[in-house]
Amino acid sequence: MKVEQIMNRDVKSCRPQDSLNKAAQLMRQNRTRRLPVINRDGALVGLLSLDDLACEAARSLRGGVNDELRNLVLQVHLSINRGRVRIHPPA
Repeated sequence: MKVEQIMNRDVKSCRPQDSLNKAAQLMRQNRTRRLPVINRDGALVGLLSLDDLACEAARSLRGGVNDELRNLVLQVHLSINRGRVRIHPPA
């Protein structure tokens, strides 16, 4: 079997100048964890992942956590998992 047989052909992407909010909304609407980042010429310049957003949300923002971005990450996660949340017991 080859990649072309199972790859997604309806790829959603974002641009380097897009806001993180817009990228997170695209992820949520399309239930995806990753977005290719495409420049004006249509060339791939990077890949934005849900983990990238989560790391940025956890980073201090003027002395506090970026709650708005953290909430967007949660919304994307819930949409991907169709509202199901798995809770792991402590080890």
